[in-house]
Amino acid sequence: ADYYFGHCQGDAQKIAEIRDAQSTLLLIKKNMFLQSQKKLAQEVKDSGDIVPENLRLFLDDNCTETYSGIVPVRDLDLYFNLLVFSMKTQFPNCQQLFIKYEDGDKGHLTREEWNEFCLCVPIHINDSIRDQMWQLMSFRRVEHDRVTLCDFVAAWQIHDIE
Repeated sequence: ADYYFGHCQGDAQKIAEIRDAQSTLLLIKKNMFLQSQKKLAQEVKDSGDIVPENLRLFLDDNCTETYSGIVPVRDLDLYFNLLVFSMKTQFPNCQQLFIKYEDGDKGHLTREEWNEFCLCVPIHINDSIRDQMWQLMSFRRVEHDRVTLCDFVAAWQIHDIE
């Protein structure tokens, strides 16, 4: 817990903000899965093929509200898990990792800083996965132009499998 919440110094509001961001990120990931399945089901239907039973429920406009199945692990999750695993031991806490790549003391990472971060890590992250990670973490702003420390920590912790 210190790795992720040590910088909060027991501030319940800061901890709650990170927990809220974690919940939001998990819901976003669920919606990403549902949207991809809706698209796949619609493509099959539009092609004139029979839509398999496991995809039929995604043709329903309300599927995002009614879906209660399992959201499978995807490439985004695996790469994020690997990224967290490979970087966690290199810094005493998540805040220090964030600060290492934040230029200045502005409280957020820019897209350019995130790209630099991804180039410096010990694993190769292709452009598509790097973009998906960024889109996920930068959810608070329509412009997707920054990731705050709170959202960075939240994304990091939900992908930590230790």
